[in-house]
Amino acid sequence: DTLYYEELEMKLTVLESKKQLPISFFDYNNKMVNKMTFLMNKNAKVQSIIDQVKAEVKLQSKFPVRLLEVWNHKILKEYTPDSDVSNIHIADRTVLRAEQVHPDEMMADNPPKDDDNNSEYPVNKFWNPKYKVIQCQHFCSESSTVGQNHRVFGDPFYLVVYSGEPLSSIKARIQKRLLISDKPFASWKYAILNYMQPSFLDDESLDVYDAFEKERFHHHKSTLGLQHKDPNPKRRYANRNAIKITG
Repeated sequence: DTLYYEELEMKLTVLESKKQLPISFFDYNNKMVNKMTFLMNKNAKVQSIIDQVKAEVKLQSKFPVRLLEVWNHKILKEYTPDSDVSNIHIADRTVLRAEQVHPDEMMADNPPKDDDNNSEYPVNKFWNPKYKVIQCQHFCSESSTVGQNHRVFGDPFYLVVYSGEPLSSIKARIQKRLLISDKPFASWKYAILNYMQPSFLDDESLDVYDAFEKERFHHHKSTLGLQHKDPNPKRRYANRNAIKITG
């Protein structure tokens, strides 16, 4: 018999004190722009991961970065900067996503004044102190022998919705954010998703904030479903980049 072994670049005791973390970095338009893998001390804080990500992508933006746990195309958790690296959960189909916080979220609590308004991201005309941050998921519907099946795909994201803001306004903001052209976007449909059961929203004047307020008494984890064709039906997340050793 032949015995094969691998010579480690560090002591086993040191290696056991670290955790390998594959990270996907998304910009604030919900586009994945980089993948990286860090080997972090288990007793380090999440803020150290965020700092490493910002250094890796040479991020100059003023918008902050956060770390999310995404599983099966749904955001399950946001890790606070002071969380321990040892508490980060990685399972099959889990994606650790570092992302820039979208300007809409930043302006929800701190709207800029007229003299410093950003022309690319002006204050929402429906802005008011009464708002909520909801999660959006892409999904498609497929026929089967037992009826209609619904399947989520793609990258979920957070979206600010204001009290009194109609569905038509939210649709326009989603299109601008995801950079979708008019023709394919015209076929998209919208629904409140509860355990993959969609309740479609057809009224352009519907107050989406109010709809979610009513929904939360029954299903507090409802999401806004965006129904359209899956552009990458065979896409799977993968993180096979070289490991970066950090302190």
